[in-house]
Amino acid sequence: MEEIESESGLITLEDIGNEIQNDLGLLSNREKDVLLLITQGLENKAIARKLFVSAKTVETHKENLKVKLGIKSMRELYDLAQKITQLAR
Repeated sequence: MEEIESESGLITLEDIGNEIQNDLGLLSNREKDVLLLITQGLENKAIARKLFVSAKTVETHKENLKVKLGIKSMRELYDLAQKITQLAR
């Protein structure tokens, strides 16, 4: 699923900045899926439904994203998702 829908069409992870791209290389495919769904503004329950997992599993993936990306808060995770969205435009 390593692509997102934007106003200008589909965007792959390769379309975003190198710095973020390097960090994303540390992530599992499922963690990338969660991050990309965050960029679409989805909350845990909606992400869980799309990925056929529980909301608790989504929370775990978010915690793993924070650790792997050196992020301390969920706010920073959402800010990163926003940055990805902006770079993709």
